[in-house]
Order: sequence, then structure tokens, then C-alpha cells
Amino acid sequence: ALAALGAQGVLRGRNGERRVPVEAFMTGALECDLGAGEILAGVEVRRLSRSARWGYYKHCRKSGEFAHAIGVFLHDPERSVCRAGIGATGSRPIVFADAVRILGGKPDGTIDRGSVERAMSAHGMADPIEQQVHFVCLRRAIEQAPRQ
Repeated sequence: ALAALGAQGVLRGRNGERRVPVEAFMTGALECDLGAGEILAGVEVRRLSRSARWGYYKHCRKSGEFAHAIGVFLHDPERSVCRAGIGATGSRPIVFADAVRILGGKPDGTIDRGSVERAMSAHGMADPIEQQVHFVCLRRAIEQAPRQ
């Protein structure tokens, strides 16, 4: 969810401070981009406008489990932001920084399955069942976002 929001991690260490987009900070399952002697000092998330809409959908077999798949969607027209993301604990998230492209050119458009599947394949997610579950989670997150 933080990756889809465009959040940044604030890392501090002996060499000072650096900021890393959350999607780059997460390098794999339970792995992150921390250098020797660094600590995650904070996470910065830009404030959403009043007209922002969002949706989040998590799929897991039992309540409280790590997610098998997550879909996240954010549209903030006042900030000209339309982002989406899919992922889970198995790898780093796939973020659509310009989600309008997967929505047929409109923030309230229909999701283009081919674009999402190409992104999943490019990130090593080749199993058709895994792709289907992630696609459905993203579609449901988009459907949860209230239309203006």
C-alpha cells in the first residue's frame, strides 16, 4: 500500500540520510535496501486531497495470514496522481506509477488485463493462477474506490 501511495523511506546512517521510494526499498520477500549501519528512520507519505479515492484488497487463505496477493489503487485528481500496485510477501511490489495507462487512458476506465499481465510477466510472475489472483485483487481494489 505504501508503494502505491508513492511513499518514501527515510534511511539514516553513518553517511547521513537518504530517501528511497518504498517500491525500491523493498527488494524481495522480507528483504530491503538497507546499507551497513543504516536504519529506517521514517516513512513519508504525501497528504491526499479531499477528492482522493482509493481501494485496497488483500487475498489470503486465513484471516491474519500474510497476503497471497494484494491490490491497491489511488486516484487523487487534485495532485494529478493515479497509481496502482500489486504484490504480496513473495517478491517486491509491482507499481503502476501512471495507472491511467492500465485503465484505458481514464482514471475511471476499465482495467486492461493485457497491460497488467505483461507487467507481471516482466517481474517474473509467470504462473497463470498467480497472475489471475493478483489481477482480481487489483480489479477489486479499483472497484472499491468510490467514483466521483
